[in-house]
Amino acid sequence: PGRPAGLEISVGTGGGAAPPGAGATLRQAGAALDAGAYDSASELYLDVLLAAPDHVEALFGLAASLQGMGQTAEARATYREVLALAPDHRGARINLAGLLADGGPGGDPGEAVALVESMLAGAPDDPALWSQLARVRFAAGRTDAALAAAERAVSLAPDRLGPRYNLAVLLDRAGRHGAAARAYSAVLRQAEAGAAEAAGLPIPALRRRLAALVALAETGGSDSGLAEAGVAGAGR
Repeated sequence: PGRPAGLEISVGTGGGAAPPGAGATLRQAGAALDAGAYDSASELYLDVLLAAPDHVEALFGLAASLQGMGQTAEARATYREVLALAPDHRGARINLAGLLADGGPGGDPGEAVALVESMLAGAPDDPALWSQLARVRFAAGRTDAALAAAERAVSLAPDRLGPRYNLAVLLDRAGRHGAAARAYSAVLRQAEAGAAEAAGLPIPALRRRLAALVALAETGGSDSGLAEAGVAGAGR
């Protein structure tokens, strides 16, 4: 299974007293989480938590596993448990913000924006935080501010695909199709050049979407910036 967008899953083996031998279990759990085997990961993290209920990284791993399985309410609650024990835990704050930005019961885009903005105050040059801010601002209906944050992320990490892909998707969702096509084209060029993050992107879907945007431009259904950008053949 694919990883939910914006999910940060880097899990350590520390964060509180753990029972003897728990390090090996945590490493197994982390490998399962990285592989998208969320059921297996959650069971392993629970094994650790049965013996050490306040183990921060095991709680975080469990929360990320729940998020991967789509158990949003449970994941939110578990991230809040992590933050009660470790208020500055980066992964928990980022992931909780992403879940709060989602629609549905328990969602609160305004809280999500405030959470990420508070993190940026201490790390103003972190491209991952700017990308997350873009997503949560967009969810809160602040489109222009979201796109500005996404562009800031790209400027801080021009060689990384994640921020550039995030910008392309947000431009597309905002209906700015000419700019979205240029951004998708840049993502594909970078992926074809061997960028390490390319394996995690839906490259065939990006090509199809770029081709659709080019077709819209050619028939007058989108803005004319595509032709000027020279991306008409990039999606083929």
